[in-house]
Amino acid sequence: MYGSGDPSSSTAANSSNCGIFANGRFGAGLTPVTTDSSTNFSAGLIQTDGNIDLRFAGVNVTGGAKHVVFLNTDTTLVDGQPMGGINWVGNDTSNPSQLMSQIVAICGGNAGAGNHLSFRTEGSERMKIQDNGTFGVGTGNASTYN
Repeated sequence: MYGSGDPSSSTAANSSNCGIFANGRFGAGLTPVTTDSSTNFSAGLIQTDGNIDLRFAGVNVTGGAKHVVFLNTDTTLVDGQPMGGINWVGNDTSNPSQLMSQIVAICGGNAGAGNHLSFRTEGSERMKIQDNGTFGVGTGNASTYN
């Protein structure tokens, strides 16, 4: 699906529509980028300049809920490896593409044993919930977790 232009071009769609670009990314209302070096993250396959609204038709039965799934397909998981997360990135002209906050799931042991949630602001971990239910706020020292 292309809005206009040459489908083999990286600018096959323009900013007034959407399309799948030659770089394999889908853009809605923008031309998608492939990398963002300042945040050290690969750009997503789906990019938009508007809000993303995920809606699911609910069923009022047990197990009828829908979920957003972050699936790490790495088959050699190791302790401390990030599994996926949510990032908030600012784009102020004086500090573009600044990673402001994030929630990251971190592998708690080799072979995917355990999982921790790390809450970060300004590049520092502020809170962690460990797989055993203990948590720490404002400390990186797991021995002080409650």
